[in-house]
Amino acid sequence: MRWDLFKLAVSIVTYKHNVDEIVTVVNKLADAVYNSENTCCQVNIVDNHGSFNGADFIKKVSHFDETIISFDYIANPDNNGYGFGNNLALEKSKESDYFLVLNPDAFLNVDALHKAISYMEANDECVLLAPKILSKIGVQESGVKEYPSILVLLARLINLKPLNALCHKSLENYEARSVFRAVEPIDVNIISGCFMLFKTTSLKCLGGFDTRFFMYFEDFDLSLRAQNIGRVIYHPDVIITHLGGGAGRKGLNHVRFFIQSMVKFFHKHGWKII
Repeated sequence: MRWDLFKLAVSIVTYKHNVDEIVTVVNKLADAVYNSENTCCQVNIVDNHGSFNGADFIKKVSHFDETIISFDYIANPDNNGYGFGNNLALEKSKESDYFLVLNPDAFLNVDALHKAISYMEANDECVLLAPKILSKIGVQESGVKEYPSILVLLARLINLKPLNALCHKSLENYEARSVFRAVEPIDVNIISGCFMLFKTTSLKCLGGFDTRFFMYFEDFDLSLRAQNIGRVIYHPDVIITHLGGGAGRKGLNHVRFFIQSMVKFFHKHGWKII
């Protein structure tokens, strides 16, 4: 890896994903790395299930110039959670300048890294940066949040039209819809974990993710803690596409994880009912 470039470490935590899915994500990431011109990248694939064929993946990405983008496969079949998996990648990234948490269903625009790192280099107080998030059909999604209430979170989980209509104003405030109109980088409170770009020293200072959150709310917790040491910035010109969906549409296990993590979040940061 070249030492005259900004060193970016990327963590992609997989769970029952196949190799070709992750190769597609990595190809988009690689395009953004090469477009950045002043960045080299170490991609850490963390397998939280044990079913990912790491050897096959490494073979399929072997054509990349290792001085610009290289890969490491980390087996974690015990699956101690999403945050734990990202922390494993962080431990292997001691020499990096930046650390990107990237979902295995998130695709970077070709200029995303260049714009994000350029902004963070020019703004030392920015310790965590969030992008504009588009759906697979190009509709902007709410990747920025305000501090949640129990009512809002349960309404989003249940996702019934009558309840959503009743909580319309609260839901709109929670989803920080005003951020959609931003044309310049602005300070925000909570960002989505599908793309979290940190200065590595800042993330290490925070101790990484709180592994008590097995799944859900680990990004909320980390966003709030990041504000204790710097600014959390939403940058509307840094754009990604995210294919993810809500917990309520993923089955009962996800609902259980969501509620468990919600209780832990409020217990740690303070309860808000309405």
